[in-house]
This record gives sequence, C-alpha cells and structure tokens, in this order.
Amino acid sequence: MDLAFGHQSLDSELNDLAAKYGPPEGKVLIAKRGGEPCGVVAYRKIEPRICEMKRLFVPVRFLGEGTGRRLCEALIAKAAADGFERMRLDTGKLFIEAIALYRSLGFVECEPYNEYPDRMMRLMVFMELSLQPTKR
Repeated sequence: MDLAFGHQSLDSELNDLAAKYGPPEGKVLIAKRGGEPCGVVAYRKIEPRICEMKRLFVPVRFLGEGTGRRLCEALIAKAAADGFERMRLDTGKLFIEAIALYRSLGFVECEPYNEYPDRMMRLMVFMELSLQPTKR
C-alpha cells in the first residue's frame, strides 16, 4: 500500500490537513483521549453533492476501542448535515478490518471514481454510502 500513499503524497498532506480538507470544501475531525490525539478522519467535496472520506487513522495503541467507528459515524453525520447526498472512499484490499468497518457502516462497493496507476487499481476497493434518510 506504500504505492497508494506515495501516489497521494501522504506525508506532505498530513502536514497541512486543513488546506486540503478544511472548510468550506471539507472537514477534519480529531479524536482526543486524555488530551492526546487518538485518531483523525476527514472528508472533502469531490462533486456538488458527493464527498470523499479520507485519512482515517488511529494509532496502534488506541486500536480496539471504537475510536475509528466513532470518528466515521461523526464524519458521516457532519457530511449529511452539510448537505452531501453521498460519501465515497477508497482503500486497499489488504485493509480487511477497515473494509469490514466501512461495510458495517453501510458502505457498498462501487465503480472506481479516482485515478491510480494501472499497477495499483487491482489493489484498490472503492465504496460509497448514501447519506439520504431512508423513507419508510
């Protein structure tokens, strides 16, 4: 997965999350435990009513405490409140736990919406979630 992170310039992006994911085109959420950051997730607008979840990260020492799930749930709620109708994401096929989390939140696989080098496409999973309330 270093291919994907290198392709997306992860190191430089993490140094200034607000520039790429801050308002008005996105949001960054940082979870803290005991005053210490214990997780981050962001979204950015990719089309008028569609946003993309990016950069979900929880340090190893905080794994297994539900931080990633709570961050995703909060981000989904913020995106819906901000008027987005759909949220998309991409992840590596080897991130089994992340894919299971996204599925448990209602994400389903979709057609690729991002461009990656050909050698990477076979390693990627693309998913989306409707943010519209279901009518009963």
